[in-house]
Amino acid sequence: MLRYDIFYLMAALLASPVLAARLLGTGKWRTDWRGRFGHVGVLDGPASPMGRLDGAPARPRPPTVLVHGVSVGEVAATRQLVDRLAARARVVVSSTTDTGVARARSLYGAHHPVVRYPLDLSWMVRRFLDAVRPDVVALTELEVWPNFVTECARRGIPVCVVNGRLSASSHRGYRRARGWVRPIFRQLAAVGAQNAAYARRFADLGVPRDRVRVTDTMKWDTSGHPASDPPATAAPATGLPTAEALATDSAATTPPAAEAVATDSAATTSPAAEALAATLGLDRSRPLIVAGSTGPGEEEELIATRPPGAQLLLVPRRPERFDAVAALHPDIRRRSDARSGSRDPEDTAAPASTAAPPSGRHVAIPAAPPAVAAQPAATDLPTRTDLFLLDTMGELELAYTLADVAIVGRSFVPMGGSDPIPPVAAGCATIIGPHHENFADVVSALRAGGGITVTHAPMGAASRLLADEDARHQTARDGQRVIEEHRGASARTADLVLALLPRGGDR
Repeated sequence: MLRYDIFYLMAALLASPVLAARLLGTGKWRTDWRGRFGHVGVLDGPASPMGRLDGAPARPRPPTVLVHGVSVGEVAATRQLVDRLAARARVVVSSTTDTGVARARSLYGAHHPVVRYPLDLSWMVRRFLDAVRPDVVALTELEVWPNFVTECARRGIPVCVVNGRLSASSHRGYRRARGWVRPIFRQLAAVGAQNAAYARRFADLGVPRDRVRVTDTMKWDTSGHPASDPPATAAPATGLPTAEALATDSAATTPPAAEAVATDSAATTSPAAEALAATLGLDRSRPLIVAGSTGPGEEEELIATRPPGAQLLLVPRRPERFDAVAALHPDIRRRSDARSGSRDPEDTAAPASTAAPPSGRHVAIPAAPPAVAAQPAATDLPTRTDLFLLDTMGELELAYTLADVAIVGRSFVPMGGSDPIPPVAAGCATIIGPHHENFADVVSALRAGGGITVTHAPMGAASRLLADEDARHQTARDGQRVIEEHRGASARTADLVLALLPRGGDR
């Protein structure tokens, strides 16, 4: 472990000017440094081997599973996994980033300890493990850090990777350092990979082949209504099957003029969603396009090509970009802007002027804005706009439930794409770009089932969907059907993790 400590410290010293500038420039220096240094505090006390003071035998501490996700997406993917593990074990959830820790606390804090994952320096790792005392560690997607895995192996703590994902570029990078990497990957007790290609890459980096399974992605399970049990058709975890070709090509489209369309018959949105709509000042009688998890270079194009009469809500992937996106157009109304309304965003009901009628979403695109629109009071919303910015964290899935059409960002520029499952599960006709390598299997399955549109021209596709009610409904229904057919990865993953507990979890 000493060589890794030396490597980290030398790398930090050499990169310190860049790191300091980045931390100061983004404000990320204001973080939980004590947690990053491995200080956890007392989570709960272990059972006393001497029994209780009244002479009754102490209840033994249940086995502990540490579930780690580096940031928001990985943390959210573990929702059903954590619930399933909690039936047999004490679950501690960790994350690395500030947003990941905040998301973990919102999801799990009421029932499970949430801690900061430490920097991978040996004394910080030891301090962290002394406090958490895990019996098994589940690392979501990858996050295989040398000192952490080595120290767990020294203590006899099995470490597994769940929802495993290893991109081609990451695989190439690891192979170049295979002398350092293979001893670490060889110590992994199990890998539940999202697909066969990822599984082969884990095995190539040193994980024994009999420890690698294909379990599919748990993200199928974490959006929409949860399934209490895996579908009857769910395949069991397997070894290394033959990889299937993924259809990732997309057809370019040319946007037609937007036309008037009929009203959707989607389910009525929740009071919380309607409160969000009211706070933003959305006109619930007009169509809404939600562009989620967008990246640099996408927002400008979406603003410039949006259909006349449609509202556009932008949700950038990274919070440090909120100000830059807000500056793209003078009419953008921000969620955090006090002018967006004086109503408390935590209110559970929207005012009558903005609540959707029982029939659900409206998608009529007028040729010109109506003379009178149902809006909050003018003192709350001084200007009318079709452009909105959701510059808060944790509300994207709520926003999708308001949308008529969703556009999944970071896929129209080469950034690997964002997760398309949440908008599909919310009942949106969903559009994604050609650069969706991070979710190639998910997009391939949705595309094969007719549940997503892949295109270079998102607003052209959005215009056609808004103008064709039948196509919009059919795309949404087909997408939700594909999700239901693929549920079950969390159950398979939980079985993989629980099998690593001492004596199957009985202590």
